[in-house]
Amino acid sequence: MYVTRRLSSYHGVVAAASPAEGPPTGVLLIHDQEWPTVTRGRIWGREQQMRDTQLRSLPFPQDMTLSVTYRSTMMYHIDSPHPIVWSNVLFLPVLGQPASANRYYVIGAKRSLFHGEKCNHLNMSGALLTICGDANVQINISFLICFHGLFSKACSSSTEELTETCCCCCSSPYRANQRQNMLDPRDIYQQMEMVPRGTSRFYARSVAPGGVPPAFLKGESEGTEVRAEGGISYRLLPADGVDGSLRARLPRLDFPIGGRPEAVVVGRWYCPFVFVREGRLKPKDQMKQSTYYTMELEQSWEDLSRRENATAGGRAPVLVAEGVRTEDVVLWGRCEVKEERDVKDGFMHFSPEEKKKKKKRMGGVALSMAIVEKVRWEEQRVGWVGGHDGCGVADQRVMEKEEEPDQAAVGEGRGWRKFGCYVLVERFLLKRTDGTLVLTWEFRRLHQVRSKWEYA
Repeated sequence: MYVTRRLSSYHGVVAAASPAEGPPTGVLLIHDQEWPTVTRGRIWGREQQMRDTQLRSLPFPQDMTLSVTYRSTMMYHIDSPHPIVWSNVLFLPVLGQPASANRYYVIGAKRSLFHGEKCNHLNMSGALLTICGDANVQINISFLICFHGLFSKACSSSTEELTETCCCCCSSPYRANQRQNMLDPRDIYQQMEMVPRGTSRFYARSVAPGGVPPAFLKGESEGTEVRAEGGISYRLLPADGVDGSLRARLPRLDFPIGGRPEAVVVGRWYCPFVFVREGRLKPKDQMKQSTYYTMELEQSWEDLSRRENATAGGRAPVLVAEGVRTEDVVLWGRCEVKEERDVKDGFMHFSPEEKKKKKKRMGGVALSMAIVEKVRWEEQRVGWVGGHDGCGVADQRVMEKEEEPDQAAVGEGRGWRKFGCYVLVERFLLKRTDGTLVLTWEFRRLHQVRSKWEYA
């Protein structure tokens, strides 16, 4: 899960580059300054002012996709001034690393081959592909295939041995078409360190020892240009993780017995789509619908036990003995999940309970173990105890507690009319960009139990 910070607070300030709280967490940087303007020639005697969207320093922002431009030796007989461009990619910071480390997962987004040229005619001849009928502008077909195959997937480095036998822009054509090219935070070959080259260019180094990054990130001898134009912008709201003071304060118990307790949001994060698998959606469709999911943490009181005294003269204590599930997961706001949870490919899979009367079967949801570990860490550090081992049956415990009425009220002859016992529930709510609720993960904190009385 990721928190957000302003990009301006990181440029040139090493001290501000501290990692976010708790493992594993990342930092999304939001571009918060106006782009400078530059003069691009004159038309009819007037200077043309345009935004200069070229990035000249690290780190990169995450509220937009970025165009990476470089000249490639994969183009043959080049007579055109237009360089090949990978448009666009999303630079996601590596989990657990400070922003100053400049380590990223590079996710392929929208694609185009040539900057400023419309490729409305493609002519394939042997192993080469001719653009717009111009024999002077040709590229290797495998180069095109690799660009197409990495849409919504993570770019991978490969070893020198594989690179020697590969003739395409991505270091290995085999890795590009395999399942591991979906983001796996554990795969060190999918982590790239971006390094400045001069004042306005960059190149990538593989974090994996001996790894060779894709050519479009390596930039060969000149490096790559990174621009924030022709891409997609995302409206990311502030997400600061957990508000510790608000969380410790707990929600108020000023509602009437039998009333609906108010929920209080005490935390907020973002989860990029590569950490969530939703139903039967393909990754590319998922990226279009919701590139960033929001994860909110809210607190509320849940009715554990409620009693009424018809004589309105009750003075005896109340014994509460209730079975309580320490955690629950609900999909789409209405579908309960199966007790057993599968963990495979680095994801925990939540499958809906199948109901015979329901003909249309709802798809399940899978969360990266990076999210699961963060959620459990957040709960365990505030005292939550549960017996769920991550794959087995959720823990259910018996809550036994004896509650005494207010002796002052009893001494005045005012017996209790209503009694309510409440347990604190914390919910993690995973939502799409449009606000659609995808998953609710509830944790009941049995060490936080409160009672309310209403007297005659």
